Amino acid sequence: MKRPFAVLGFTYLTALMVALFVGSNIAYILSGVLAVLFVISLFVKKLRKRIALPFIFITSAVAMLMFSTFVEQKLKTFEVLSGTEQRITATVCDEVYESNGKYYYPLEITKIRNSELSGFKILASSSVLYDVDVYDKLDAKISLYQNADSVFGNYDISKGYFLRGAIKHYSGVVTEKAYEKPFYYNFILLRRNIKSVISEYLPQDCANLLTAVMLGDKHSFTTEEKEMFSSAGVSHLMSVSGFHVTIVAQLFMLIFAVIFRRKRIGAGVSILALLVFMAVTGFSPTVVRAGIMQIIFLIGLMIFRSPEPFNSLGFSVLVICLLNPYSCADFGFLMSVGATFGIFCASERIKTNIIERLQQKKPRRFKKSSLRRIVSKKKTEKFVSSIISVIAMTISATVFTLPVTLIVFKQFPIYSVISNLLISYPASIMIAFGIIAVLFNFSGILSFLTVPIMFVCELIAKYIMFWTETIANLPFSVIRMNYSFVPFWLAIVILAYFIVRKLKNRRFAVKFTAISGIATLVLMILAYDFYMVTGISVYIADCNNGINIAVSSSENNSMVTYGGSKAYDLFEYLETRKISEFEYLMITIPSSYYSKNADEILQDYSVNNIGIYDIEKADENLLSLAETKGRIIEYKSDIQNNVSLPDYKITSIETKSGVFTHFTFSGDFDILVIPNGGDCLEMPREWLNSAICVMSELPENYELLRPVEIILSCSDENVYEPYSNLESICDTIYATCFDDNIRMRISQSGEVSIWSENNWLF
Repeated sequence: MKRPFAVLGFTYLTALMVALFVGSNIAYILSGVLAVLFVISLFVKKLRKRIALPFIFITSAVAMLMFSTFVEQKLKTFEVLSGTEQRITATVCDEVYESNGKYYYPLEITKIRNSELSGFKILASSSVLYDVDVYDKLDAKISLYQNADSVFGNYDISKGYFLRGAIKHYSGVVTEKAYEKPFYYNFILLRRNIKSVISEYLPQDCANLLTAVMLGDKHSFTTEEKEMFSSAGVSHLMSVSGFHVTIVAQLFMLIFAVIFRRKRIGAGVSILALLVFMAVTGFSPTVVRAGIMQIIFLIGLMIFRSPEPFNSLGFSVLVICLLNPYSCADFGFLMSVGATFGIFCASERIKTNIIERLQQKKPRRFKKSSLRRIVSKKKTEKFVSSIISVIAMTISATVFTLPVTLIVFKQFPIYSVISNLLISYPASIMIAFGIIAVLFNFSGILSFLTVPIMFVCELIAKYIMFWTETIANLPFSVIRMNYSFVPFWLAIVILAYFIVRKLKNRRFAVKFTAISGIATLVLMILAYDFYMVTGISVYIADCNNGINIAVSSSENNSMVTYGGSKAYDLFEYLETRKISEFEYLMITIPSSYYSKNADEILQDYSVNNIGIYDIEKADENLLSLAETKGRIIEYKSDIQNNVSLPDYKITSIETKSGVFTHFTFSGDFDILVIPNGGDCLEMPREWLNSAICVMSELPENYELLRPVEIILSCSDENVYEPYSNLESICDTIYATCFDDNIRMRISQSGEVSIWSENNWLF
C-alpha cells in the first residue's frame, strides 16, 4: 500500500460511523463477520494480492469491536443513573461557561451517595453561578439524564460527558476550594490571561470575535451571532482547526527561524510552541488532528523529508479514533477531516480547471501553460493565483463537508465562497497579530507595542463583522434543509457518483451527479412543500421550557405561545414555510421575560389579531408593540374565548392554575394544551378526551386524561418524571427535548400524520 495510514485511518473512522448508526449489538455481529472475511482474505490468493483488503477487513472489525465494547462498558453502565436524582460529589474538570441564560459545569464524579459508580464526567447546568474554579470540589443534588439518542447527545459523549444533569440549588450546594492543582491548570490560567489581555485592549464585540477565532471560545456569542456566522458560511473560523493550527505553526516557525537562524532548530522549538497552543485550546479532536499533522510536517523539516499529506491525515484520524471511539459523533471533527481531505483531493484539480476555463477566454497568441495568458505582470499573476486557490479550497472543503452540514446543521450557505474569499485572509492576519500582541504584552519590555497591534486587530475584527453581517442578510444567504428525506437523497447522490464514475470518467461523473442531484432535490422539496400546503400543518418547536404551537394552512397562520427560552427552531420553521403573516397570535403569559418568542414575532412578522391574557399585568414594551401591530383581544378569566378560523377553531379558558387551550379541526380531531401547573379538574370535562395533549410538565390530576398521543414540550432534564408517569395513561409519547421538534399534518379528508424531526443518522 502506498498510503497505509490513510487506508487504516479512514477505514477505522468509517467503521465507527457505521457502528454508531447500526448500534452496538449489530456492530458486534458485523465485527465477527469482518474478522471471518479477514481470515478468508489471508487464504484466498486473489484477495491476498490486493493487500489493502485484508487490512480493511481487520481494521473495520477492530473498530466495531472497540465501539461495541465502549458502549457496553461505559454508556450502558451509566444508563441506570439516567432519570434519577443523586447526591453527588464531583470535581470541576473544566471552565464553567454561560449559554442561553444557564451556567454549565463540567464535572468529574468522585462519589455518588447511593451508587458505587464514579470516575466519569457529566455536564451539569444551573441558573445559579457558584464560586468554583477548575479542580474545586462541588457537592450537590443533581437530576441526571442521558440524551444519547440525539445528534447532540452523541456529541456530548464524544467530548467525554456520559450524562447531563441539572443542579438542584434548593437542596443545598457545598463547594470546596482546591489549593493544590495539577500542572495542566497553568494552561487554563494562560488561556484566561490571554482572554483578559484581549478584553482589556479591544471593545467587547471585537474581543469576543478575536477570542473565538484565536482560542475557539465562542461562549460569549449570542445564538443570533452564531447563526449570522453560520449563514455567511464562516462559522468554521470560530472553531480552532487546521486553518488556525497552520497559521500558528507558520508564525512560530518564522519567529524561531529568525531567532535561531537554523530551520531545523526552529521547527523543533515550534513543535513545543504548538503543543502549548493545543493545551491552551483544550486538546479538542479538531485541534489534535491538525496538531498531529503539523507536528509530522515539522518533524519532516527536521529530518529533511516531506511527509505524504494523506498518510499524515490518516495517522492523526487513527490516533484520535483509537483514543475515543465516539470521535465519529463529533461533527466538528468530521467537518475538519472532511474539509482537509477535500482540499487534498480536489483543490488542485479545481484550481487547474478554473485556470483552463479562464485561458479559453483569451486570444491564442498567449501560452496555455501560464496565467500570463490572463494577466501580464508577475505580481498580478500571483495575486490572481492566490484568489483562485482560495476559491478552489473553499469549493473542495464545502463539497466534502456537505453531508455533515446538511444532516447536522440542516442548512447550506449559498455565499460561502464569497465570504471566505473576503474574510479568510484578514482572519489569518488577525490571528497572527493577536498572538504577537499577547506575546508583547507578556514580555514586559515590549508591552507598549500591544496597543498598535491590537488596534490593527480591532480594525480587522470590525471588517470581518461587517462583511459577515452583510452577507448573512443577503437574500437567500442560506438554504434551510430541515427535510427528513435529505439523508436518503445524500446517500443516493453519493452512490450514483461512484456508479457513474465506474462506467465513465471522473469529470463526467461529477457533472452528472451535480446536475441530477440538484434537480432531484428541487423536485423532492417542491413535492414535499405541495404535500404540506394541501393540508393543515401543526408545528410544536423545541423551546426548552415552554410551549409554542404554530398552525398553518393555505388560508391563514396562527400561533399560541406559552413562553420558552429557546426560539431558533421555531423561527427556522417559519422561514422554511415562508410564513410572514399571522392571522392570530395568542399570548398566555404577557411578560417579555416569559414570552420573548412573542416579542420577536410581533417585531418581525405581520400580525392581525393579538389575544392577550392578564392584559393589566402585561409589560409596557410588549403591550405597546402589540398596539402598533394589530387588533388586541383582551380575554376574561373563567370564560371560554373562541377564535374561529376557516379550517379550525381555537378555544381557551383561564383558570386558577393557568390558561388551557383547545384546537378543534375537521373530522373531530383536537389538540389540548395544558399550562405549567395546570389542574385537569379545572378545564371543561369534554377536553379530557382530546386526541393529543401537549404539556410542559406533569399536570395535577393527570390520571383523568384519555389522550391517544401525548407531546411533552420541555427541557432535556425535565422529561423523565412526566414521561414515566404518563406511560400509565398513554402508549405513544413524543418529546421536543434533545433538539427535537414535532410536526403534524391534517389532510383535507381529516387524516392525521404525526412525526418527530429527530436526526436519524446519529
